[in-house]
Amino acid sequence: MSETYPEPGDTQTTGHAGSETSRDRATSERDSGKTGERGRTVLHLLGQQGSYGMTVAELRGYTDWHHGQASSALTNLHLSNQIDRPTETRDRCKVYVLPQHVNARPVEAPGRTKANQPSIPGPRMTWSLSGDERQALVALKADMAAGAIPRMWAVRMVIEALEVRS
Repeated sequence: MSETYPEPGDTQTTGHAGSETSRDRATSERDSGKTGERGRTVLHLLGQQGSYGMTVAELRGYTDWHHGQASSALTNLHLSNQIDRPTETRDRCKVYVLPQHVNARPVEAPGRTKANQPSIPGPRMTWSLSGDERQALVALKADMAAGAIPRMWAVRMVIEALEVRS
Protein backbone atom coordinates (compact mmCIF):
# COMPACT_ATOMS: atom_id res chain seq x y z
CA MET A 1 0.00 0.00 0.00
CA SER A 2 1.42 3.36 -0.93
CA GLU A 3 1.44 6.11 1.64
CA THR A 4 -0.92 8.54 -0.03
CA TYR A 5 -3.41 10.81 1.61
CA PRO A 6 -6.47 12.30 -0.04
CA GLU A 7 -6.12 16.06 0.08
CA PRO A 8 -9.48 17.75 0.70
CA GLY A 9 -11.05 19.50 -2.26
CA ASP A 10 -11.31 23.26 -2.64
CA THR A 11 -14.36 23.53 -0.42
CA GLN A 12 -13.50 20.75 2.03
CA THR A 13 -11.43 20.98 5.18
CA THR A 14 -10.44 18.52 7.84
CA GLY A 15 -13.34 19.75 9.91
CA HIS A 16 -13.92 22.56 12.34
CA ALA A 17 -16.01 23.42 15.37
CA GLY A 18 -18.16 25.93 13.49
CA SER A 19 -16.63 29.19 14.69
CA GLU A 20 -14.95 31.56 12.26
CA THR A 21 -11.53 31.05 13.86
CA SER A 22 -11.90 27.28 13.77
CA ARG A 23 -12.99 27.38 10.12
CA ASP A 24 -10.04 29.67 9.25
CA ARG A 25 -7.60 27.28 10.97
CA ALA A 26 -9.00 24.27 9.09
CA THR A 27 -8.80 26.10 5.75
CA SER A 28 -5.25 27.27 6.45
CA GLU A 29 -4.12 23.75 7.38
CA ARG A 30 -5.69 22.36 4.23
CA ASP A 31 -4.07 24.99 2.02
CA SER A 32 -0.63 24.66 3.66
CA GLY A 33 -0.51 20.87 3.25
CA LYS A 34 -0.55 20.15 7.00
CA THR A 35 -3.67 18.02 6.55
CA GLY A 36 -1.91 15.75 4.07
CA GLU A 37 1.21 15.65 6.21
CA ARG A 38 -0.82 14.44 9.19
CA GLY A 39 -2.38 11.70 7.09
CA ARG A 40 1.00 10.47 5.93
CA THR A 41 2.24 10.50 9.52
CA VAL A 42 -0.72 8.37 10.63
CA LEU A 43 -0.11 5.84 7.83
CA HIS A 44 3.56 5.61 8.82
CA LEU A 45 2.79 5.17 12.53
CA LEU A 46 0.10 2.57 11.86
CA GLY A 47 2.58 0.68 9.69
CA GLN A 48 4.95 0.53 12.65
CA GLN A 49 2.21 -0.66 15.02
CA GLY A 50 1.17 -3.65 12.89
CA SER A 51 -1.93 -5.55 14.02
CA TYR A 52 -1.85 -3.84 17.44
CA GLY A 53 -2.96 -0.62 15.75
CA MET A 54 -3.45 2.70 17.43
CA THR A 55 -6.20 4.68 19.13
CA VAL A 56 -6.73 8.43 18.90
CA ALA A 57 -5.32 8.78 22.43
CA GLU A 58 -2.20 6.82 21.48
CA LEU A 59 -1.79 8.88 18.30
CA ARG A 60 -1.89 12.04 20.39
CA GLY A 61 0.87 10.56 22.56
CA TYR A 62 3.11 10.10 19.50
CA THR A 63 2.41 13.57 18.13
CA ASP A 64 1.78 17.06 19.44
CA TRP A 65 -1.70 17.15 17.91
CA HIS A 66 -4.83 18.04 19.83
CA HIS A 67 -7.74 15.61 19.83
CA GLY A 68 -9.49 17.21 16.85
CA GLN A 69 -6.41 17.01 14.64
CA ALA A 70 -5.72 13.39 15.55
CA SER A 71 -9.35 12.34 15.24
CA SER A 72 -9.75 14.14 11.93
CA ALA A 73 -6.68 12.46 10.42
CA LEU A 74 -7.92 9.00 11.46
CA THR A 75 -11.46 9.71 10.26
CA ASN A 76 -10.35 11.00 6.85
CA LEU A 77 -8.15 7.94 6.29
CA HIS A 78 -10.98 5.63 7.40
CA LEU A 79 -13.50 7.37 5.14
CA SER A 80 -11.10 7.03 2.20
CA ASN A 81 -10.70 3.29 2.96
CA GLN A 82 -6.97 3.59 3.60
CA ILE A 83 -7.24 2.30 7.16
CA ASP A 84 -9.67 0.02 8.99
CA ARG A 85 -11.32 0.21 12.39
CA PRO A 86 -11.80 -3.21 14.01
CA THR A 87 -14.78 -3.46 16.33
CA GLU A 88 -12.50 -3.70 19.37
CA THR A 89 -11.67 -0.86 21.73
CA ARG A 90 -8.69 -0.14 23.95
CA ASP A 91 -9.03 2.14 26.98
CA ARG A 92 -12.49 3.18 25.74
CA CYS A 93 -11.09 4.29 22.35
CA LYS A 94 -11.58 2.74 18.91
CA VAL A 95 -8.55 0.99 17.41
CA TYR A 96 -7.33 1.75 13.86
CA VAL A 97 -5.07 -0.48 11.75
CA LEU A 98 -3.78 -0.69 8.19
CA PRO A 99 -5.91 -3.03 6.06
CA GLN A 100 -3.18 -5.67 5.85
CA HIS A 101 -3.21 -5.92 9.66
CA VAL A 102 -6.94 -6.57 10.15
CA ASN A 103 -6.26 -10.33 10.36
CA ALA A 104 -9.88 -11.42 9.77
CA ARG A 105 -11.21 -9.29 12.67
CA PRO A 106 -14.63 -7.73 12.09
CA VAL A 107 -14.33 -4.08 11.11
CA GLU A 108 -16.66 -1.11 11.30
CA ALA A 109 -17.71 0.58 8.08
CA PRO A 110 -16.53 4.16 7.60
CA GLY A 111 -19.04 6.86 8.26
CA ARG A 112 -21.30 7.88 11.05
CA THR A 113 -20.94 6.35 14.47
CA LYS A 114 -23.71 4.34 16.11
CA ALA A 115 -24.47 7.29 18.39
CA ASN A 116 -25.54 9.56 15.53
CA GLN A 117 -26.50 7.01 12.91
CA PRO A 118 -30.14 6.44 11.99
CA SER A 119 -31.39 2.96 12.71
CA ILE A 120 -30.99 0.64 9.73
CA PRO A 121 -33.19 -2.46 9.81
CA GLY A 122 -31.55 -5.84 9.35
CA PRO A 123 -27.98 -7.02 9.79
CA ARG A 124 -25.14 -4.86 8.53
CA MET A 125 -22.24 -6.73 7.00
CA THR A 126 -18.70 -5.50 6.57
CA TRP A 127 -15.71 -7.30 5.09
CA SER A 128 -12.02 -6.85 5.18
CA LEU A 129 -10.67 -6.40 1.66
CA SER A 130 -7.23 -7.27 0.38
CA GLY A 131 -5.03 -4.44 -0.87
CA ASP A 132 -5.89 -5.20 -4.51
CA GLU A 133 -9.61 -5.42 -3.75
CA ARG A 134 -9.48 -2.15 -1.83
CA GLN A 135 -7.62 -0.50 -4.73
CA ALA A 136 -10.32 -1.75 -7.11
CA LEU A 137 -13.09 -0.40 -4.90
CA VAL A 138 -11.40 3.00 -4.60
CA ALA A 139 -10.96 3.14 -8.41
CA LEU A 140 -14.59 2.17 -8.95
CA LYS A 141 -15.81 4.82 -6.50
CA ALA A 142 -13.62 7.46 -8.15
CA ASP A 143 -14.96 6.60 -11.60
CA MET A 144 -18.53 6.79 -10.35
CA ALA A 145 -17.93 10.11 -8.55
CA ALA A 146 -16.43 11.56 -11.74
CA GLY A 147 -19.32 10.30 -13.85
CA ALA A 148 -16.87 8.20 -15.88
CA ILE A 149 -17.40 4.74 -17.25
CA PRO A 150 -16.13 2.35 -14.55
CA ARG A 151 -12.94 0.48 -15.32
CA MET A 152 -13.81 -3.15 -16.01
CA TRP A 153 -10.92 -4.61 -14.01
CA ALA A 154 -12.21 -2.76 -10.96
CA VAL A 155 -15.79 -3.88 -11.52
CA ARG A 156 -14.73 -7.52 -11.93
CA MET A 157 -12.52 -7.50 -8.83
CA VAL A 158 -15.21 -5.92 -6.64
CA ILE A 159 -17.85 -8.37 -7.89
CA GLU A 160 -15.52 -11.33 -7.28
CA ALA A 161 -14.72 -10.09 -3.78
CA LEU A 162 -18.42 -9.78 -2.95
CA GLU A 163 -19.26 -13.20 -4.40
CA VAL A 164 -16.51 -14.89 -2.37
CA ARG A 165 -17.74 -13.31 0.88
CA SER A 166 -21.49 -13.83 0.46
